[in-house]
Amino acid sequence: MAYVFLSAWLGNVGGALAVYHVGRRYGADRLERMLAGPHAQEREARFHAMFQRYGIAALFVARFVPGVRALVPVVAGALRLPPLATTAMLTSAAVIWYGSITLLAFRLESDWSVVQRTLGRYMTTAGGIGAALLALAIVAWIVVRRRRPRR
Repeated sequence: MAYVFLSAWLGNVGGALAVYHVGRRYGADRLERMLAGPHAQEREARFHAMFQRYGIAALFVARFVPGVRALVPVVAGALRLPPLATTAMLTSAAVIWYGSITLLAFRLESDWSVVQRTLGRYMTTAGGIGAALLALAIVAWIVVRRRRPRR
């Protein structure tokens, strides 16, 4: 279990620090042009305000938000946040995240048959509901298309 945790943790921290340095090297201006689009200055101002108000703790919390967690290192680098504090935050957040996932995975492995049965029941129910919703959406789309005047 320790090897799994260490490899996931070190891989994540190594990747996050590499992305942090890319963001730091190319800076906010280039990141702005590449990713942010027409509202880039507003977004950058919001990030700066958030980090001024909450500090490095905002980065720590953002590392636990799916989707946002991938952007944290590059934004931290682009905003030129202090390397030592950023490294500490990335490292500690990764310990909690990957430690929890590793522990959960190893605990579930011993009860895998129970997990499979439970997931199977929920997936069957969710699949049926999803299929019904998809069918309703298709019928609604057809009705709307037929009622719309043709050009």
